[in-house]
Amino acid sequence: MKIFERKKEPEESETVKIINFGSKNKCYSQIQWLQNIPENQHQLINQLYLFLNQNYIGGLEEELGKDLLQVFNLRVLHIRLGNTQMKDKGLTILASYIANLTKLKSLSVSIWGNQIGQIGISKFAEQIAKLVSLNQIEIFLGNNQLQDEGLIKLSEKIVLLENLTILQLSLWDNQINDQGLINLSLNLQNMKQLQRLYLDISSNSITVIGIQKLGQTIQSLKNLYFLELIAYENKLTLDGNQQILMLLRNASSLKFLSLNLDNRFEINSVNTKLYSSLKKALRLIYLKIEEINNF
Repeated sequence: MKIFERKKEPEESETVKIINFGSKNKCYSQIQWLQNIPENQHQLINQLYLFLNQNYIGGLEEELGKDLLQVFNLRVLHIRLGNTQMKDKGLTILASYIANLTKLKSLSVSIWGNQIGQIGISKFAEQIAKLVSLNQIEIFLGNNQLQDEGLIKLSEKIVLLENLTILQLSLWDNQINDQGLINLSLNLQNMKQLQRLYLDISSNSITVIGIQKLGQTIQSLKNLYFLELIAYENKLTLDGNQQILMLLRNASSLKFLSLNLDNRFEINSVNTKLYSSLKKALRLIYLKIEEINNF
């Protein structure tokens, strides 16, 4: 589900490099992406899009980190490392290198399916918090083992990025309960400068208690004009869906809103009225509400 077409990577040039080795099932030492770029061009690169999903990075994170430091003028880094057998130790090592790319304004890291737990995400968050110039961060963490404590550690560090205006967190299938979402919500309340929030909390164990706190937080963010929330396959029930709809009616700054909720019951007249009142209450440019049946 997309609110609009997400920005495509720019065309490759001396300053923009797009390296795609995704799904090659290669060991990192075989990929050698940096060796294909002339050394005198390293300092010219300010945007790097590096696709390494479904390769074998585990145990070679230091090698990858050292390669990244060779393009030391990066302002934008998008790195895809899903299902690469990194685990906690590998993520900790890689994050220590990324933290030295101090000119970064935009960071997007995909590490889904790597058995990342509380220790790994805590160390990762500590390092990323050093990138104080960031105004945009995207972290794709689906299908890991964060649990509440891992999300708490992550949110406590993200809030330290005072220049952040765009935040995207993909947290699907991480054994997260209300405690984790409540702590994330409390930290988000302190991010007064936030303008765009994308949050995927699907396939966890969140109830109406956690979703209520999130809704209250969204109300308090007066600069937030863009929200995309994916929350299906939780423990919300129809009441949880209604709670988030009622709370969002007071989020007066929103202009773009997309919700993907869990519908384990028939859409009834109550929901229909809530949709209608939400649309009237907010001066939305875009509204999309999708309910997924998961029996």
